[in-house]
Amino acid sequence: MAKTKKKMRMTNLVCTIVLLATLVGVIIGLFIDYFGITGSVSSGLVGSGSSHTEYAKLFDMEETWGTLSIIAAIATAVFCALGLVLSVLKNMGGKKFGSLQMIVGVVTVLLAIFAVVCVFIYGSDYSASADGGDLIQMSVTVAPAVGAWLLAVCGVINGVTCVMDR
Repeated sequence: MAKTKKKMRMTNLVCTIVLLATLVGVIIGLFIDYFGITGSVSSGLVGSGSSHTEYAKLFDMEETWGTLSIIAAIATAVFCALGLVLSVLKNMGGKKFGSLQMIVGVVTVLLAIFAVVCVFIYGSDYSASADGGDLIQMSVTVAPAVGAWLLAVCGVINGVTCVMDR
């Protein structure tokens, strides 16, 4: 019995540390480069081309899908924090929130995935290309950057850990 209880405490501690680390990852993902815009131009006549990439933060996104991505990203961070709080309360000997932790974990995973899907849809709305035959080809591509991926990966790990910790 004592070994089982000690092993359970160690598992709870590891889950709490993972929840804290992934919460930090999600918060960092909110404030670093969230999506990239790459523009390229090439000419068939002179055989030259150039490409330029700029990165933008989450809160630089506009329009419907940008707004949805912002809301989903902030909600992911809130649910990650809620999962951590529930885990800490459970580990301090308080009431167990098994079903609530499972719901929070599942919602966190869904929100993290939805935030990245919104960036892809936002990117498809703003990506474009033009072909001028042999004279010139131009394209602009919008895609998720490291912030979106960090938010998604840490959000999914946090949600899965929250479900396992219940």
